[in-house]
Amino acid sequence: VISGFDEAVRGLSVGEKRKVRCDPKDAYGEYDEKNLAKVPREQMPTPPEGNDIEPGLILQLSNGQLAVVKEVTDEVVILDGNHPLAGKPLNFEV
Repeated sequence: VISGFDEAVRGLSVGEKRKVRCDPKDAYGEYDEKNLAKVPREQMPTPPEGNDIEPGLILQLSNGQLAVVKEVTDEVVILDGNHPLAGKPLNFEV
């Protein structure tokens, strides 16, 4: 559970409602350019049948981390290891 959500529900009584906004630092963190990786196209594995390596494709890396293909050129594939909600505030009604 993200820390901002955890803090928001502490002390709530059964049936009590609360609207909460979690800043990125209290949710999935800030978007970090250091989590982008340029991988030579020839080093990319063949995607599952029926898929092409294209922006938006989600890959599981050898270390288990998920990465999203952000950009594809003839030479490189840019992978984004940030959480999809990194850098975004989250709003909850609990």
